[in-house]
Amino acid sequence: MLLPTYLKYAAENTEAPKLFHTWCIISGVAALLGKRCWFTRGHFRVYPNLYVMLIGAPGTGKGTSMNILQSLLLESGYETLAADKSSKEKFLVDLHEGFNYSSGEGSEGKNLFNLSDFLEGREEGSASEVLILAEEFNDFLGANNIEFISLLTKLWSFSGTYRNRLKNSKSIAIYEPCVNILGGNTTTGFARAFPPEIIGQGFLARLLPIYGESTGRKITFPTPPDSSLRTQLLEFFFRLRIEVRGEMTLSGPAAALLDRINQNWKPLNDLRFNDYSARRFTQLIKLCIIYAAMRFSTEISIEDITTANTILQMTEEGMPKAIGEFGKARNSDVSSKIMEALYSTHKPITTQELWKLCSSDLNRLSELADVLSSLHHADKIQTVSVGKEKGWLPKQFVRQYEEGFEDKQIRKTLQ
Repeated sequence: MLLPTYLKYAAENTEAPKLFHTWCIISGVAALLGKRCWFTRGHFRVYPNLYVMLIGAPGTGKGTSMNILQSLLLESGYETLAADKSSKEKFLVDLHEGFNYSSGEGSEGKNLFNLSDFLEGREEGSASEVLILAEEFNDFLGANNIEFISLLTKLWSFSGTYRNRLKNSKSIAIYEPCVNILGGNTTTGFARAFPPEIIGQGFLARLLPIYGESTGRKITFPTPPDSSLRTQLLEFFFRLRIEVRGEMTLSGPAAALLDRINQNWKPLNDLRFNDYSARRFTQLIKLCIIYAAMRFSTEISIEDITTANTILQMTEEGMPKAIGEFGKARNSDVSSKIMEALYSTHKPITTQELWKLCSSDLNRLSELADVLSSLHHADKIQTVSVGKEKGWLPKQFVRQYEEGFEDKQIRKTLQ
């Protein structure tokens, strides 16, 4: 099985959360599949491409998780990776002409399964695909680049030929664009990258923000990964790219389960995710395709649906934490910074310590008191005693799920 093999290879000897590694391999499979397989839903096809962003405090392990995946993808022969930094216009030109990331770079010069040679370039009639794999997503996108964000929003589910006239009057036609995103960010960095308008614009509905906390592990001398596991994974990647193709199907019981989930799932309480709630079922179908593909199958099973729904539920728990106070109110950037600091520690933080953290963002101490009061009354934080001072910790909460949709054993393996 691909997922347990990958987690054994990537997660056992690193300090990054297992959830980050899990979403990395999910994103990797989505990129390898491209538009070669799909699920037909009414008039339209649902493809497995995903927009995923790992979000956590610095040092959480976002880069570690992503670099492990990138190294494997390159060695397997996957080369359609975007540049580390791009503009909207250059991105479209590259998508039109085809990305060609050097397979030797980042993979010690080896390429055990040279996919590009096997396929002899882009397959005839194939999609124009790219994986934006950006450890520092803000470096790739820039700050508040609303035009680029709008383009990515449109391309998430675009089908057909995308036509665009660039500023230099050159027209391009991109056949079946297929964009996957695996980015890294912090809560405060997220607020700098995206304007609050993306909540109504639609990008946030398509993005899966994956919140990860520090595992607390400190591995002084990590051992090299098992080379036999790496070889197995490279074989998995190669087979996925070549073998898994065509329309995904459902058995009767699997279709009934998907319908039950769709009818009974309750929207997230956070109003910022209203648009996400409307597209949640599409996200679930994408994950079902990916989990079926991990078995080299084009039939979605009940187990695929259960596992996909479980990982999506786990992710939804952390979505509000991931984007912090983004898009909420005045001083939302300060609120995000405070919540990020509180989530990243295991001991109370005093008001004085928070003032040192936020003094450059506020004019006076009373403004910090107002922010803390608002967070407190919103049940986001709570006070505890730290000697003679008042300290702050995040308010803990557990979201309840519909009975029957949560597989506790799967959740346990991912925590």
